[in-house]
Amino acid sequence: MAAKPTYEELELRIEELERKVFGRKLSEEALQASAECLDTLVSSVSNGIIVYDDKFRYKLWNNFMEKLTGMRAENVLGEIAFDLFPHLHEEGIDKLLERALAGETVKSGDTPYHITGTDKTGWVHGLYSPHVDPSGNIVGVVAIVHDISDRKRAEDMLRDSEERHRLLLEVSPDPIVSYNIEGKTIYVNPAFEQIFGWSLDELQGKRIDFVPEENWPETKEAINRMLQGLKIQLFETRRLTKDGRILDIQLSSSLFFDRDEKPAGNIVILRDITVQKRAEEELRKAHDELEQRVEERTAELVLINENLQQEIVDRQHAEAELAKSKAMFKAVVESLPFDVFALDLDNRYFLQNSICKKNWGDLIGKCPEDPPVNKEASNLWMDNNRRALSGETVTGEVVYDRLDGGRNFYYNIIAPICDEKKKLGIVGVLVDISTLKE
Repeated sequence: MAAKPTYEELELRIEELERKVFGRKLSEEALQASAECLDTLVSSVSNGIIVYDDKFRYKLWNNFMEKLTGMRAENVLGEIAFDLFPHLHEEGIDKLLERALAGETVKSGDTPYHITGTDKTGWVHGLYSPHVDPSGNIVGVVAIVHDISDRKRAEDMLRDSEERHRLLLEVSPDPIVSYNIEGKTIYVNPAFEQIFGWSLDELQGKRIDFVPEENWPETKEAINRMLQGLKIQLFETRRLTKDGRILDIQLSSSLFFDRDEKPAGNIVILRDITVQKRAEEELRKAHDELEQRVEERTAELVLINENLQQEIVDRQHAEAELAKSKAMFKAVVESLPFDVFALDLDNRYFLQNSICKKNWGDLIGKCPEDPPVNKEASNLWMDNNRRALSGETVTGEVVYDRLDGGRNFYYNIIAPICDEKKKLGIVGVLVDISTLKE
């Protein structure tokens, strides 16, 4: 029979038990603090944390997962994952969970999700690891879920943007070339192949040798300006085609940069202006020719104007002389002591001196059809006029018995009026010789 412990031994045992109790209490407090810290960490972390048991029932569903899916933890915990979210089968997540439960750590690809009950949609990426207890036994799966919806949207937007830019490059009527920073070809569009003759397969990764020797200095200067960060706008130069033709071109170029804002290459847009340059040259020649013709025509017009001015002066002088001559002629005709008259080709009087008007009345504008003489004298009068109009000069004595009963004796001269080419009328003179006859 064992001996009873002494009082001292009992005191020692009690002290030891108290130390163990105190130590356990400290451990429990530390464990509780650690659990609270872990719970706070799990709740505040910016990724989804899920814990499954070995039947794939949810054991942990943190705040991030609640916000991501719209499903609260109390509605998820204890539920079998595939019953609650059938899309896990469709996306192959069930296979990844089984592998993690078997001891692997596996990653999912970019996985779309759609929560039927909350209509939440997006994209996630998951990391699945075995959940091991303190004894080293696998008791479930721990999943870390990353929300990549923003990245996927950005990728979709980038893809759409790249597609739009690609279409713009493909349909651009101007040749476009993209070089890397070493000057080697990354891309040429269909317009480049159509105009210059080289395809992308021929040029990719190579330099394009299409700068004529005489255009290299200006091209190097433009490249240096571009590498300094300046944009090259509407720079006119020349380039060779694959078949050796030289084209006049207008180009614009600018650098593009990588993610670190370092120059990664440049894009060049070229425009074939050969036809335009030829048209400009033809227009310049036509303009010069027109200027020459204008100068010649102007000189001609100056000369014509000078001649015209001289003609005007000469005509004014001639008109003045003619007016003077008419005045003198009229004065002479008026001063003659016998009848003077003239008729035009229409047999109308256009000239009478004062004595003629006094003797026969005002006949200007009238025809000599009803002269104030008897019938016999009238017939003689008309006959003499017709003879003169036909070109004959009629002379001789005539007797005109007037209707008032008087008789006059005249010496008659009627002659045609002619210029160098045609007759203009007749002129007549009647000299009264009645007194002489008596």
